[in-house]
Amino acid sequence: MATTFFRKIFGGNKAVGRVLPGLVALSSLGNIIVVTFVASRVKAEIAKGGVIPFSKFFAANTPTLLTLMFRPKSGVVTDDHHHMRPPVESTPTGALLLHWVFSIIVISAPPKGDTYTFFVNLYSYTIDSWIGAILAAGLLWLRWKPLSTWVAESSFKPWGGPAMTIVYLIFNVFLIVTPFIPPAHDRSRLSMESIAPFVFPTIGTGLFLIGGLYWVGFRFLWPKLYKRELQQTRIPILLDGVQVHEIVICSWVRIPSLLS
Repeated sequence: MATTFFRKIFGGNKAVGRVLPGLVALSSLGNIIVVTFVASRVKAEIAKGGVIPFSKFFAANTPTLLTLMFRPKSGVVTDDHHHMRPPVESTPTGALLLHWVFSIIVISAPPKGDTYTFFVNLYSYTIDSWIGAILAAGLLWLRWKPLSTWVAESSFKPWGGPAMTIVYLIFNVFLIVTPFIPPAHDRSRLSMESIAPFVFPTIGTGLFLIGGLYWVGFRFLWPKLYKRELQQTRIPILLDGVQVHEIVICSWVRIPSLLS
């Protein structure tokens, strides 16, 4: 639609029709860079919690060529935890490699023609519908759980109380369920011809279930079998009251109660 509008304004030249897609590609490049940076940092923080295998490798930061070239000359930190600022801003290389591997998998796995539409549907289904439903359910739980002081402590009093949260939850549950219902034969299959409409909701729901089972196993079952618990120590490094670095020490410690 934007390309058609661009041609109507600037004429029907073929070169003009390629300018707007080029601008969109540049904008997408900026978004990809931001998402790559954020996703790598998130994976590194998950690794610092010892949640994934080879956590030390995926949590470690490594100086790169650019960081070595443009590193600051010196800097002194006056805080309670550390005396010198890290001389080089490092990159979470292991987490970046993990992000790259999964990016290649998700790009290569779907059929070529429906890849973009598939990921748009999958993203909307998981991030918007599932996360929205979980958020709404969590707000209701905070309000109605036994001995809850959520309402008394909150300074914001929404009109209608929890009514809007309930409506939001119902809408998101509807969006979670309906993709599993087969469309009529004379209806479009969400613009995907080579992928069945139930595939993306199945994958999206499966990701949440697998993640939940993995967390339960890591949080409760593994410590009992391994007879150890994960202890984590975080030492922030501050510069003028702002955290600029952090030292994370993780170790599996034997549980005395399980050894007797």
